[in-house]
Amino acid sequence: MRVLVAAKADLECRDKYGKTPLLWAAAGGHEAAASALLDGGAALRACDHSGCDALMCACLAGHMHLATLWLQGAELSRAAHDGATCLHAAARGGHAPLVRLLLRESADPAACDTAGRRCTAPYP
Repeated sequence: MRVLVAAKADLECRDKYGKTPLLWAAAGGHEAAASALLDGGAALRACDHSGCDALMCACLAGHMHLATLWLQGAELSRAAHDGATCLHAAARGGHAPLVRLLLRESADPAACDTAGRRCTAPYP
């Protein structure tokens, strides 16, 4: 990843889902790749077509360390297009330690997605 950054690769290129390399690194828990992308200027708050950013991708996949790194300055009430927040994403993924972390960081457990589901509601 550092070679691509040094070669001035387009760090904000997007696939058909609107995902950037950073969003894929976050979803996969690839900390070194995410770090290299951020050091190279990738946008941490860039969103895909569904409105998910890197923090939401990390929360959905349960990558606690990445989520912890990116919580500072994050707007935990920000929602994707379906109304889901980072707390919804962590709960949907079944990542209880991450849910507890987000609650400690003042994520709103009463926030509802567009279907009216709270993060504590069972998800299909």
